Amino acid sequence: MTAYQNNFLIEVEEYFGALLTDDGLTNDQALVLVKKQYGEHGHEYVCDLIKKEEQYEY
Repeated sequence: MTAYQNNFLIEVEEYFGALLTDDGLTNDQALVLVKKQYGEHGHEYVCDLIKKEEQYEY
């Protein structure tokens, strides 16, 4: 990945995390805002993160 892609994904992940912790949003609520702010690419990245996290919970 290029540095731009890495920075973009880090920014998306930090934004999503802030929405959850600072604003107290649910995953679904935060995903809507991620999609508005970062588009489909950011949305899909966060969805993949959530799926990976759910796999580790079981």
